[in-house]
Amino acid sequence: MVRPPRQTLVPLFLPHQGCQRRCIYCNQSVIAGLGGEESFSNQIDRGLSGRTEPVEVALYSGNLFGLPADELLGLLRMLEPYQPVIGSIRISTKPVPLDERVVAIIQQAGVRTIELGMPSFNDGILAALDRGYTTAEFYTSYRYLERAGFTLGLQVMVGLPGETEADLESMRRHLSALQPSLLRIYPLVVLEGTRLHGIFRRGDFHPLDIDEAVRRAALLYVHALLEGVTVIRMGLSADEVLEQHIVAGPYHPSFGFLVKAYVFMNAVMSAWADLGQPPALTIKLNSSDIPHLIGYKRRHIEQFEELGVRLSWETGSLEKGCFVAESQAGRMGRCITDRL
Repeated sequence: MVRPPRQTLVPLFLPHQGCQRRCIYCNQSVIAGLGGEESFSNQIDRGLSGRTEPVEVALYSGNLFGLPADELLGLLRMLEPYQPVIGSIRISTKPVPLDERVVAIIQQAGVRTIELGMPSFNDGILAALDRGYTTAEFYTSYRYLERAGFTLGLQVMVGLPGETEADLESMRRHLSALQPSLLRIYPLVVLEGTRLHGIFRRGDFHPLDIDEAVRRAALLYVHALLEGVTVIRMGLSADEVLEQHIVAGPYHPSFGFLVKAYVFMNAVMSAWADLGQPPALTIKLNSSDIPHLIGYKRRHIEQFEELGVRLSWETGSLEKGCFVAESQAGRMGRCITDRL
């Protein structure tokens, strides 16, 4: 089957619009960057003027389900002059409040994909974050939107206050039950101007270090791969957050790469161990996985050198994420989903 070409994404920001309460970690004006200070109409004109090929418009940073129907209708009508180049629309929103009229409005406007923020499936953590809904309420909205025919995605988080390994396991179970089409995984960072900033300054919250955040995100990433869920983002990208506003926490501009490299290294290390920890190891792999084998700033090469292992690699016609490890002791095929 020939897939249609991927549409260019045009992000438009509505910082905190429709948010009836603000989550303790949220400062959308920072996450939206300079676009958050620009009027919605100016963002539309700047992002869509002169376009000739179809694009996907993405509405971020607010809670469209929290907007009054008439106000939402007015915002979406501002896109109408550019309908000839708007191939589709996606929105990012909380799952509540769910209003049938609002759902009908976004359907008629051409919204095809909805990303729902669900940082945790622990109701105690959701309450502490001031999300304003429970797991049961989320499921009610999710199943309703699923029946309405939307493509659904989830935005989840790691490193939340009070989070345990049991919460990560719960997240994996819910991902299996929900089967979203898309997934974003974010580590919690402390942004200035948030309630979490105050909690952090009092010493009542300690964010994860980068290595632990990568490990936790990797658990969800591998599970998503096993479930056939497409992971479209891990971590805040450089254009989603102004680094000078981060007070603390595991922010890294290449967080997604760190996760993928961590997963690949774990698979290679397990193969090396199963081969008897030989002093020389050759990895045959897909060329796209060479950076994951090498690691960020050659970190993985250095780790093998510290172990006294001479590591080499060859490219071959293997699937991404799979490799063959060879040594004098034998050879072993493995994929990143085999172990973590």
